[in-house]
Amino acid sequence: MAAVAQRARAQGASAWRLNVKVTNETAIRFYQGLGLRRAFETWVLRLRWRALEAAESAISAWAPTPEQLPLLERAFDLPAGLVTKSEGKVLAAAWDGDEPSAFGSFDPTFPGVYPLRATRPDAALAVLRTFSSRAQPLDDVDRPWRSVGVQVVVEDAEPTARALLELGADEVFRIAHLRGDLPTRVEQ
Repeated sequence: MAAVAQRARAQGASAWRLNVKVTNETAIRFYQGLGLRRAFETWVLRLRWRALEAAESAISAWAPTPEQLPLLERAFDLPAGLVTKSEGKVLAAAWDGDEPSAFGSFDPTFPGVYPLRATRPDAALAVLRTFSSRAQPLDDVDRPWRSVGVQVVVEDAEPTARALLELGADEVFRIAHLRGDLPTRVEQ
């Protein structure tokens, strides 16, 4: 870790971020000892498209304009360029006035949504419904869920993850997102 921190500092970084499965308590304690703290959890879920048909939401979602993409990155604390470098992906956002309430990037060839960020579950559902019309069911013997559903990576939005679980989504795993300042010295 000392070498990683040293290389990162040499390239001008002052902070680091990493993801660890929430069940890996030993690794989480280790990273916390290096000064990282839990920032949020990510939920990896699998959802059947038909489950969205029963979900109520009066909110609409649509493709963001190129001018809105940097605003979405800032509003949802996404790494710069993540949204603008979504070539081949279908993007959708829901808004409360001028403020974004949900954003997702959908890869119909996987099929998967990464990331799905939302301030409200009903806004997230509107974004997911936008993607359902673009779904391309895949015949995959090893992963049969791909023929009827989508994998959704819900970041920093536990109420949204819980709403999707109530709709019948299956939890694949959860990740703790850790952040912290790069230490000036790491014990070997």
